Amino acid sequence: MDQLEAVFGIVPTEQSLDNLNTEELCKSISSISLKKPPANPILTIPTQEKLSPNQLPEDVAGIN
Repeated sequence: MDQLEAVFGIVPTEQSLDNLNTEELCKSISSISLKKPPANPILTIPTQEKLSPNQLPEDVAGIN
């Protein structure tokens, strides 16, 4: 759990979500929007193993 929290942050509690205000949310969105995407992102086709749980139509999943 410590390793996951180091990567993703502390899991919010129901109370902390109830206390979340728009000011905090706006700060987070603003911070994310300032980040530049990688110039050449590595794009890979998802495996069927990843697509199956999402139950996507065949044309969307690229099966046909």
